[in-house]
Amino acid sequence: MKKYIFAVITLLIFINSTFAEKIDNIILLDTSMSMFPYYSGTIEYLIEDIVEKQLEPGDSFHLLSFNDFPEYEISRTIKSESELQDILNRILLLQPVGQYTDLISAFSYLYEYVDNLPANSIKRLIILTDGIHDPPPQSIYPLSDNNKEDIIKISENMRRQGWKVSLIQFPLQNYNSNATTVTENKDNNFVSSQNDTISSGSSGKNLFPEIAATLDEKIVLYEEGNNDLNHEITGAPEIVYPKPLGTVGSSFEAVFKFINHSEKPVLLKLVSILLNNDNILNTEITVMIDPDNNISKGIPLQLPENFKNGFYNSEIELIFKDSFRAYPRKGLLEFNFDSINKNYFSGINTRMILYTALVLFFLVIMIFIIIKIVGSMHSASESSFSTPRKDDLQRTTFIKSGSKKSIKGNIRKKNPGDIVVEMTVLNQNRHIGQRNIHILSNGFHRSVGGAGSEYFLIFIIPTGKRIAELIMEDGIVKFIPKAKEFFPDLKKVYLEDCLSVPIRVINMDGVETCIEFNEWISPVDKLNRVMHLLDLKGKPDFNY
Repeated sequence: MKKYIFAVITLLIFINSTFAEKIDNIILLDTSMSMFPYYSGTIEYLIEDIVEKQLEPGDSFHLLSFNDFPEYEISRTIKSESELQDILNRILLLQPVGQYTDLISAFSYLYEYVDNLPANSIKRLIILTDGIHDPPPQSIYPLSDNNKEDIIKISENMRRQGWKVSLIQFPLQNYNSNATTVTENKDNNFVSSQNDTISSGSSGKNLFPEIAATLDEKIVLYEEGNNDLNHEITGAPEIVYPKPLGTVGSSFEAVFKFINHSEKPVLLKLVSILLNNDNILNTEITVMIDPDNNISKGIPLQLPENFKNGFYNSEIELIFKDSFRAYPRKGLLEFNFDSINKNYFSGINTRMILYTALVLFFLVIMIFIIIKIVGSMHSASESSFSTPRKDDLQRTTFIKSGSKKSIKGNIRKKNPGDIVVEMTVLNQNRHIGQRNIHILSNGFHRSVGGAGSEYFLIFIIPTGKRIAELIMEDGIVKFIPKAKEFFPDLKKVYLEDCLSVPIRVINMDGVETCIEFNEWISPVDKLNRVMHLLDLKGKPDFNY
């Protein structure tokens, strides 16, 4: 049995290290003359920034271009700095000289190229173009009413493959083939899907709205001076490095800022911080960032024992686990080191303190549980053999009479038609008071999620805030997922009549649980119904 477990663990480690972090980065670049105003100052910078800051050893980079027809430019698997330099040199050779833009042929070529790549890697496609289909006379996709159908068919194939596609659209240009200059179209009509045909020197069609709608991806519009454009393109979180730290000891804390530019929550697992090839991260850190949000995190650092006193402005590199990456991975850490300086972490074995605190915590919990069990047994024994007191008889009469006075643990409905709903979570403790028990009225929304959610709380596994909502309409309780990636089994926009229906939840780590909503009956009402079973014989309408 032990050998079997060891073999399984070894296999999982091998699979994780072999497949989890490899990414194929494929860029499709428009090299037609309409891209000339943005080429040297923008496109080269964007691609170079992605190559230099986001590629890691084991990743692959592929560059395809298109104008009159699509072309293969370069493909490299990153092993050292030499591969990065080969990519940058090839980018510098590209020039926007094409007279036409055969967008549909380029998309078809892109799909076939990526489909032939090894399947054991993440595929990240980046498309840089003005979105116009203006093919040459010999193209197999001439301008016609079928252009939309052609591009939608190719885009549907990409979506079925599950590839991540980023669409970057540059402003349309008025281009006259007989002229030697290119001028910008100030109307900015490219942002509207209503304008299928461009009323300029080009007779092409803007097909980007159909591509974006089919892939369910947003179009990132180029804006001059937008320093966050690369983060919006790739969806990679941004790291803001700490300000000068002043004088520190061997152990200290530095505050990093992490910014999520995407529309989905991001979970980062920081496993090491390298300074001169030494890992100075005191303990691994997990950072959850909500969509379009940021978080500042104090990171505990531990300098090597042989570190010398003095001023340092050193380059550090952050290493993350899994396929989620943040950049720039490298930045500067400025501080003055004094070995005599003592601070919060100096001279303290923080892991030993943490382990000790956890042991004490569990001991306290165990003692509390034992006391509660003994107390419950004692109370049950007394109630079984003692004669009922007068107060108990009065309380029984009071409950049976249906008095409307407030009783602890009993939630009263405010309006006719209201229902009280309890959310149960698999393996999550239900003895948390009335935290997950709430009244639902017609038209009222109640949020579901992790820490920060106002109503139904999932704390057994980490999730984002408000990943779903519960709403009652015309007496029917509906479940509406807001972050669909947490609910892979739900294919519809919402789950109709969700009471007593198990709903599977999977977080960003792949850890899953199950939630279920049921109408809640207070202990008082249950007791009343049990008492009335003598009057209305038969199976009760609730579980007890």
